[in-house]
Amino acid sequence: MHPTTLRFAVTLAILSVLLLSGCGKKQNRFNSGYGNAFVTYTGSNGDFSSYKVSVTSMTLTRSDGTVVSGVSAAEAVDLAKLSDVSEMVSSTSVPIGTYTSASVVLDYSKAAVFVNVNGVPTATSVVDGTGAALTTLTVVVTFDPANPLIIGQSGAQRVNLDFNLAASNRIDFTASPIKVTATPFLTVDNDPATTKPIRVRGPLVSFNSLEGTYTVYLRPFFDLSNSLGSLTLFTTPTTAYVINNVGYVGVDGITAISNLGSGNITSAYTTYAPDASAGTFTVTQTYIGSAVESVAADRIEGTVIARTGDTLTLRGSTLSLRSGGFTYYPADATVNLAAATVVSIDGKPTATGIDKQDVSVGQNIIALGTSTVISGVATVDATAGRLRVVPSRLWGTVLTGGVGTATLDLLAINEWPANAFNFTGTGASLAQNADPANYMLSTDAVDYATLVGSGAAGDGFVTAFGAAPPDFTVSGLKAVSALDSRLQVQFINGGSKTPFSSVSSTTLLVDLADPNLGAVHTLAAGPFSTDLTMLPASPAIVAAAAGRNTFAIGSAAAGIKVFSKFSDFVTELNATSTAAKSVASVVATGRYDQTTNTLTAAAISVVLQ
Repeated sequence: MHPTTLRFAVTLAILSVLLLSGCGKKQNRFNSGYGNAFVTYTGSNGDFSSYKVSVTSMTLTRSDGTVVSGVSAAEAVDLAKLSDVSEMVSSTSVPIGTYTSASVVLDYSKAAVFVNVNGVPTATSVVDGTGAALTTLTVVVTFDPANPLIIGQSGAQRVNLDFNLAASNRIDFTASPIKVTATPFLTVDNDPATTKPIRVRGPLVSFNSLEGTYTVYLRPFFDLSNSLGSLTLFTTPTTAYVINNVGYVGVDGITAISNLGSGNITSAYTTYAPDASAGTFTVTQTYIGSAVESVAADRIEGTVIARTGDTLTLRGSTLSLRSGGFTYYPADATVNLAAATVVSIDGKPTATGIDKQDVSVGQNIIALGTSTVISGVATVDATAGRLRVVPSRLWGTVLTGGVGTATLDLLAINEWPANAFNFTGTGASLAQNADPANYMLSTDAVDYATLVGSGAAGDGFVTAFGAAPPDFTVSGLKAVSALDSRLQVQFINGGSKTPFSSVSSTTLLVDLADPNLGAVHTLAAGPFSTDLTMLPASPAIVAAAAGRNTFAIGSAAAGIKVFSKFSDFVTELNATSTAAKSVASVVATGRYDQTTNTLTAAAISVVLQ
C-alpha cells in the first residue's frame, strides 16, 4: 500500500456491524457509501490528580437524522491523564454525509475522583447539581456550523472529544469529604491540527518492511479485549523502538517487528498529518511486547518523590493489573529495583549503560513487576521486571541563566510541589543533593539569561541517582508567558445573567465586580496562579488569529454548541443573554500578555447553569 493511498483498515466484523447500525433510523446503504472516522479523546486535568469515569459510547447524527456509532465500546478513562496526550479510541466506518452533532454517554456510577491538596492526592465525593449521586448522563454537542463533520466516499476525518475538567466541575474544599459537583462539559471537533501526540495502543496485526509500516488493532487505554478498528502506522529513520528488552532506531526497528508474531501489544506515540486520503500517523516512539505490558506482570506509573537504596517511593500512582482494570492510589506506592531490573529511557532506545541508577527523585516512571496491595498501599516488585523512564516537567522561577545552563527556584515537578520531594541521595555527596531553592539545570545550547526573574517550565530527565549536579537535563526551557494559561471564573447563587462587563465582536471582559462572583477567579499556568481581582483590570479575552479555535457555550443538560468563529460565538452569547440564561462559569485557555493584560484564547467555554 503506497503512502498516498488510503492508510487505514477496518475489521470485517466491525464493518458488518456498522453496515447494520443506525439506531432504528432508515439508511440507504446502497447509495450512501462509507468513509472513515478516527475518534480520539483528550482533556485537561484542572485541579485533579485522577478523574476516572466510563465513557460508554459516542454516536454521530447526520443532517438527515441518521444516527451511527462512533465509539461502541465502553472504556474506563482517567480524564486527568489526557492533558498532554490524545488517545486513539476508534477507527470506524461511517456512512458518507454531513454530521451536525455528537452524543456522548458518560457513566459516573463507579467514578473515582481525586484532587491535589497541597501536594497530596485526596479522595472526593461526586454529586450532580442537586447534590445527588451521579449515574449515567448523555451530553449532546453540536458541531461548529462553519465546520460540520463531513464524511466523504474516500478518506477520513479525525473526530476529537475534549473533556474540559475545569469547566465541568466545582470543588468544595470546605466539605468533608471534599465535594465535587460535576456537570460534564466537553467539545467535539473535526480539526486535525494538534500539538499533542496521539497514543495508539493495540495488538500487532501485520507489517510492511518495504514501506516501513505496521498495522494494529485499536485497543485503547487499558482495554484487554475490544478491537475498535485497525490502523496502519508509518515509521521514519528516526523512529525509536523498544521491543521486549531491546532498543532500536529506524529501519532496524521495523526489521525487528518483522520477526514478531501477531498479537504482541504495541503502544506508540504518533503525529497526525491529514492528506487527500486518510492522513498519516507517523510514529515517533513505540514500545512493543513485554516492553509495554505483559500477561506475566502488573504495571504501575507515577512520580518518584523519594529513593532509599533500591526502593522508590511514588506519588500519584496508577496500578493496572495483568488481569485487567486499573486503580489510582492516593497513598504513596513503593517500587523495588535490583541489578536485574531492565531500564530504558524514553527517546533513547539504544543508549548503553542504562540501569537502576538512572532512576532518581522527580522522575516519571512506568514499572512492570509483581504487585501487592495492603490497606490501600501498592507495592510493585520490579527486581526481575523492567522500568521505563518517562519525561518529567518542572516549573520554577529562573535565578540564573546562560548558554547550556540555568538554575531555578523550583516550584513543582509534574503536578507535585517541590516540598513533596525528598532529595536525599540525589547528589554525588551530601552537600551536592538537589536543593529546590537552587535547582541546577543542564539545558540545550540557548542563552537563558533573558529568562532570569521569570517563571519558566521545561521537560526532561532527572540526573542519575547519586550523580547530581546538575539536577535535571531539560530539552528546552520556556517562559510561562510562552505557555498556555487558563482563566477560570465561577459564579454562585444560581449563576450570573450578566457575567461580562463588555461583549464585542473582538473582545470579552468578565465582570469581576458581579455580585454573584464565586471564590474561583484565577489565571493559572501550572503552579503559577494569579487572583484576577488583584490585577489592575479584568483581562481582555480575544480570539487567537492562527489555527481553528474552539468556542463553546451550553451545559450538559441543555446541550453544548461549538463555534470556530468568534463572531458566531458572540452572536450565540448575546442570544443567551437575551434569553436571560445564567452563566455558571467561564473558562478560557491561551497565551497571556501581562503588559497588555490580554489573554489570546484558542478555547473559550461558557458553562450555563
